[in-house]
Amino acid sequence: MSRLKKQKSEIEKLAALGPERLARMLHNEAGRYEEVERHIELAVSGQESLQALIAGIKKSFGRYTNSRLAGAWKKSFPLSRELVDIRKAIVETILPKSPKAVCELLERMVKLHVAVLGNVDDSYGVLGDVFRQAVSDWGAAYARIPDRDAKVLAMMVFQKIMSNDYGMYDSIVPAFGEALGETGLAELENLTRKELSQIPLAQPNENQRNIDENRSKRFALCHTLEEIADLRDDSDGFIEAVTLLGRPMVYCREIAERLMKRGRIEEALDWLYRYDGPHQHDTVALKAKGLTALGREAEARDMLWQDFVQTLSQASYAGVLELTPQKEIEERQKEAVNIARAHRRIHDALSFLMAQGFLSDAASQVIDRWKELDGDTYSTLRPAAEKLAADFPLAAVLLRRCLVDAILEKGQSKHYRYAIEDLMQADILSRMVKDWHYIETQEHYLSRLRDRHGKKSSFWSRYN
Repeated sequence: MSRLKKQKSEIEKLAALGPERLARMLHNEAGRYEEVERHIELAVSGQESLQALIAGIKKSFGRYTNSRLAGAWKKSFPLSRELVDIRKAIVETILPKSPKAVCELLERMVKLHVAVLGNVDDSYGVLGDVFRQAVSDWGAAYARIPDRDAKVLAMMVFQKIMSNDYGMYDSIVPAFGEALGETGLAELENLTRKELSQIPLAQPNENQRNIDENRSKRFALCHTLEEIADLRDDSDGFIEAVTLLGRPMVYCREIAERLMKRGRIEEALDWLYRYDGPHQHDTVALKAKGLTALGREAEARDMLWQDFVQTLSQASYAGVLELTPQKEIEERQKEAVNIARAHRRIHDALSFLMAQGFLSDAASQVIDRWKELDGDTYSTLRPAAEKLAADFPLAAVLLRRCLVDAILEKGQSKHYRYAIEDLMQADILSRMVKDWHYIETQEHYLSRLRDRHGKKSSFWSRYN
């Protein structure tokens, strides 16, 4: 029986018990589980009336006080589920009937983030995600109020930007973009520029070693202008915003993307070629896109190839093949394999060869350079061993040995189960090896392993 059929059958059996009996069972369980009780409260309130549901939700907000949250430092997940239930009840049940009520409720809900995040560890970000989603829902709800005052709304958004605790309002401008409309965006821009005029301009090339007391405020204001420009699809406005921030070249990729979208290819390339920072590799694909759009395919292909030679970037390699005539592709692939086989970063080379399906070459590289492999890179070595096992058992054995050696050398007993599995796989695969070349057999390897790590009794007892 499939999972869905089984679930349907179980639901039908429960339904046969009758509504009254099920209600009693659910009521009894609610006393034991707070989450079940909360679901019942929201469901019952929604059945009674809209006002009852709104009152119930407002009452639930009262639970999020500093005194209640004081002992909830490690309860981010259950608290996030509580808040998700409340947010869904607001958006799914109340919004279709009363957008104004939803705006009030979501504003109150978002304000709770100060108390919640001030008392609860949100290392996994689950609580922050709930509140940011609430901000997005809040903006969407405002857009459904026909008689909204765009200028008043702009002032409210601006105030949130200026009191952005924990970064909850980082995306409030795009969230409220539709609700603000052009009138609201213009008012928000005026407020932002007025505030920005009251602080000193950023110095050119401002960086971490040149931080002034206005940096955080300036960043928030300029970021607001960036988002307003994006809502208007205004690439020049975006360029102005990042220039006011004092670091336009840091945003050259973002600038180029916006210029290309507007068809201003040569301007975009000018920005990209002016950038000489530490992440030039990140601009290669965009440069190639621009060059191709201008009909300079050969130049784009050469640039992508040089990037591949240096980094073994699979994206750049794919771009090269797209711009290579069909009759030349096989020769280009052979060149790529030779470059990867000789590349100084063996793990990147192995990843490339495996991903592109050059398994024979990957196996040869492992056999030739296995001493360079780092067994800690298990995310690369273990999948490679699995793919090479059937046709290239010697390479697979060597990869498994690297994984075993890395764990035993560090004495990581909590990871012994992985080392045991790798060693057992190496034992099995070794029976398929017909030519060991210059490499020690599995018997000799095991003997050496026991000599070096014989005192790790918990490992050997489990292996045996």
